[in-house]
Amino acid sequence: MQLYVPEGLPCGAGDRVELGSDESDTDSYEVEECFEYKRGVVLKLRGISNQDAASALLGRWLFVESSDVSVDSEDTFDLDEVTGFKVMDETRGEIGEVTGFREGRAYWIFLVRGDSGIFEVPAVKGLGVIVDESERVVTTRLPLNYPGLDDMNDAN
Repeated sequence: MQLYVPEGLPCGAGDRVELGSDESDTDSYEVEECFEYKRGVVLKLRGISNQDAASALLGRWLFVESSDVSVDSEDTFDLDEVTGFKVMDETRGEIGEVTGFREGRAYWIFLVRGDSGIFEVPAVKGLGVIVDESERVVTTRLPLNYPGLDDMNDAN
């Protein structure tokens, strides 16, 4: 599994995307609007106007022309490389070590072994997660009483 920032995907009003179970069985949709963020692109598709219509698309693949997907940027790294990195919290100091990861619906989740066992750290901006490959450190800003951390480790 590779972490990368997809750029250049069809992301303008009027662009078309294909959704389907495989390349030979797709439906074409017009992009109504979209926005990009570090993990990908969120699309609003014309004709998909309620939760039921959106739910019907779950599990389908998004197909785009390979020419619309850029080559991995210099910020690309294999998630496997993060295993063994120290995890530092801005207020607590060292809180553990990355033992693995899993993919969530919209972000990756680092599995961290700390003093109280394994806990999860979602790789989201709100928790200030930064991966420093050269120092082999994941830095974060976890809130007080974060699940999996001893309350004794929380700053007073």
